[in-house]
Amino acid sequence: MKKFALSLLVAVAAFTASAAELVRLPYALASSFEKEMSGCDTIYTMPTVNAEFPGGMDALYDFYFRNLPKEYEMVMNMSSNIILLKAFINDKGEIANAKVLRSFNPDYTSAVVSVTEKLPAFKPATFKGRNVCSYRIIKLYFK
Repeated sequence: MKKFALSLLVAVAAFTASAAELVRLPYALASSFEKEMSGCDTIYTMPTVNAEFPGGMDALYDFYFRNLPKEYEMVMNMSSNIILLKAFINDKGEIANAKVLRSFNPDYTSAVVSVTEKLPAFKPATFKGRNVCSYRIIKLYFK
């Protein structure tokens, strides 16, 4: 009886673990808003490899620093003056669109959006070896 109960417990635990894996999808079907923003039917939220700016995040921040007007002084450490962007990146690595999630000043926001439109192509995200649409959250801090 103990062996049966132990076997049943192990089987239930294994089924629960495999069912939990099925629920965690690496992608989301794009909402109509996201389809319009990105041009993609499926946006991968957990790709195998995330989209990457050429040269990494330091190069991305350097691009913003060099291209924003000098009066908009960026800082590398956390500040309450933050602009948070959700950049939709298509399977070619191009930023299809960017949505402002948080802003502290409309003038700064318009400057950041105009620089975002000039960003060079990212290395696209991949899932199981093929390029996929994804998004990146970009946090920019200002004095």
